[in-house]
Amino acid sequence: MKLKRYVHLEVLLEALNRDKKQLGHLKMAEAYEDYIDHIIDQILKNMAELRRYFRQSQGEIIQVVQLVGERMVEYNYRGYRLNVKYLNEFMRVECGEILKQYMKLKRSDLF
Repeated sequence: MKLKRYVHLEVLLEALNRDKKQLGHLKMAEAYEDYIDHIIDQILKNMAELRRYFRQSQGEIIQVVQLVGERMVEYNYRGYRLNVKYLNEFMRVECGEILKQYMKLKRSDLF
């Protein structure tokens, strides 16, 4: 489950960075950028925690490959080499739900 969360956070991070580049034409771009930057910081913090967990549990992501309709992850876990595939369509929905969770942070956390 933690591997899945990490892969989804990685995808969400990429999407937010791409979206942030598209904000230039908006009138309130700076405010939106600040909000996205705050969410990105939280994602990076959570990813670091997950990487610590992987190190402690003898897990290691070997490679992540983005294919046409899926993302394939190869990893070692306690001496076993495993492959997992995540379908892009499901990842898109799940990343949207994760983003909504990050957007529900308390307003005081933003400022």
